[in-house]
Amino acid sequence: MEYKVEDLLKIPFLKNASVLSGKGGMQRHLNWYRELHADQSGELTVLNTNANDILILADALNAWKEEQLSIVVQSAASCGAGCIVMFSGSSEYRFPQGSLQIADAADLPVIVVVERRLPVEILSREIAMILLQNSRNSSYLQEVFLAQTGEKELSKSDMQVIQQCSGYDFTAEHVAVCIGFDDRKRPSDSYGVKTGVTGIIKEFCMDWLNGKRGQIIAGITDQSFALFLPIVTSVSEAEQQMRILISDLTKNIGGMEFRAGIGTPQAGLEKWKRSLKEAKLALRAMKIFQWDGVRTIWKTQPAAMLLDIRDHKQLYLLRNPVIKPLYSAGTQDAIDGELAHTLEMFFRYGRNRSLTAEKMFLHRNTLNLRLRKIEKICGVDLTDPVRCRELEFAIYVEKCLLLG
Repeated sequence: MEYKVEDLLKIPFLKNASVLSGKGGMQRHLNWYRELHADQSGELTVLNTNANDILILADALNAWKEEQLSIVVQSAASCGAGCIVMFSGSSEYRFPQGSLQIADAADLPVIVVVERRLPVEILSREIAMILLQNSRNSSYLQEVFLAQTGEKELSKSDMQVIQQCSGYDFTAEHVAVCIGFDDRKRPSDSYGVKTGVTGIIKEFCMDWLNGKRGQIIAGITDQSFALFLPIVTSVSEAEQQMRILISDLTKNIGGMEFRAGIGTPQAGLEKWKRSLKEAKLALRAMKIFQWDGVRTIWKTQPAAMLLDIRDHKQLYLLRNPVIKPLYSAGTQDAIDGELAHTLEMFFRYGRNRSLTAEKMFLHRNTLNLRLRKIEKICGVDLTDPVRCRELEFAIYVEKCLLLG
C-alpha cells in the first residue's frame, strides 16, 4: 500500500495540523523524511533530497527567517518533495505569502502543526515507522545504502527504526561488491548520448539479485553498481554468483565490458563501509591493470594496497629505477609502451612464455626477442624468480603513479 500526504494527517500527533497550501498535491506518494533545522536551510539546495520526501522543518515557525522559508519551498518544489511539515507554538502563525504561492503553483502541501510540546524526534520516528511498514519499494534499504556510501546521514534512531521495521538482518556477515562497466564501445544515439545505460544496468542487476537472494541493499555510486551481499556459506559462493551476474550482464547488454571487485566479509552496519572501500579499490585496480571478471580484494594485491596510498611522495619512494626506461616517453625500443606491455603480460601469465605468446598473438621467437630487449635495457635476468618479483612489484608502482 502506497502512503500518501492525506494519510499523513491521520497520525494522532498531527490532529491539530493545518494544510496552508498545495492541497492539489494531497494524493502524492511519500517515501521517506528529512529533518531540516533553521540554521541549515540554506544547505537544502545542495542536499540530495529525493522526490516524494517529507521535509520536516524541525524548529518552531518563528525560528525560520522569511528568506530561509523561501529557499526551502523553492528547493522542495524543484526536487519534487512530497510535502513540508513544520511546527508552530501558537495558532497565530504567519507564513510568507510569496512562499505559499510557490507551493500552490507546484501542488506542494505545506502542513503546519500547532503543538509546542511535541519533540520533533517523536514525530519523525512515528512517520518513519509508518513509511517503512507501508513501503513496497524497499526505500528503507535504499536509505541504508545511501548512508553507507556517504551520500546521506542517518541518526542512530533512524537506524533503529529501519532495523525494527524492515525485518532485515544487518548483523549478518556481508561483502560489498562493486560492478564496473565500460560503455565506450556501446553505440550512441543520434545526439551522441549513451541514453539510460546506468539505469538499465541498475534495473537488470536489481531484478537479477532480487530473484536470487530476495531483498538486496544496492545502488549506483561512483560510476559503478554497488551492493552489499549477505554471505550464505562463503565468500567463494558470492564470488561465483557475481561471475554468473557478470556473464548475464555481458550477454544481455551488448557493447559493454563488466568487471566486479569484492571486499572482505564484515558483520554489522558500522563495518560495512570498510568492505565497500575494499570493493572500490579492487575494482579500481582491475580497471587500471585491465583485469577481467571478478576479483576479491585479496586477488588484487599489491595493486589495491598501492592505490590506497594517498601521498604520491610515498609511491615515488617505492619506485624502482630499473623499470623506469620502459615507461619513459621517447625511450628507444619502448615506443608506445610495447616492451612494458609485453613484460606485464609475461608476469600476468606466470612467466610462461608459450602461454604469453599465445595470449598476445605473437610468435614465440618475437616474444623472446622482446624479453631479451627488456633484459638488456633493465639489466636484469628474467629467469631469476627473485628479480622477477621485484620487477613485478615495480610495475604495480609505476602504473599506479601513471594511472592511479
